[in-house]
Amino acid sequence: MSTPLIAAETLATGRLVLRRPELSDFDAFAAYTMSERTLYIGGPKSRRLAFDKLANFAGHWLLRGYGRYTITEKATGRAIGHVGAFCHDDSLPPELAWTLWDGADEGKGYAREAAAETLRHYRDNLGWTELVAYVHEDNDGSIAIARALGGVLSPEPGREPLSLRFDFDLREKAA
Repeated sequence: MSTPLIAAETLATGRLVLRRPELSDFDAFAAYTMSERTLYIGGPKSRRLAFDKLANFAGHWLLRGYGRYTITEKATGRAIGHVGAFCHDDSLPPELAWTLWDGADEGKGYAREAAAETLRHYRDNLGWTELVAYVHEDNDGSIAIARALGGVLSPEPGREPLSLRFDFDLREKAA
């Protein structure tokens, strides 16, 4: 799927601002990347590799015209996670990811709210019709979010061992 359209650089909800990654996000992102919170995605990793990953997020915007947003609290400006689509293989649909960097931010609906806003933007403003998300089979929180957002568990295998694939048909309204 070719996606030459350029996404909005900033999106907002009632409580959140989603914006392109900035260098000021690095300390919070590095703390997350070096923590046990990354076990489902191959971590923890070193601070240097955290920088490489954040640079990957920023570079994806330049190469594809869209990418992962940093999730910030509207009231404080504090960076709390990332959300958004990316694509490393043009033969596959873009992949949606969402993550909160600190467990203290879980249970507030931030990840679902941010992911729902990106899905709305991709559907309503960019005309995308499909995305996928890969979730570790033991990540109950992200599985619940994928289902709440309208993701359907695919019979296709996940891209990594122990991962599940959720398909999002954006021709249908997201939750």
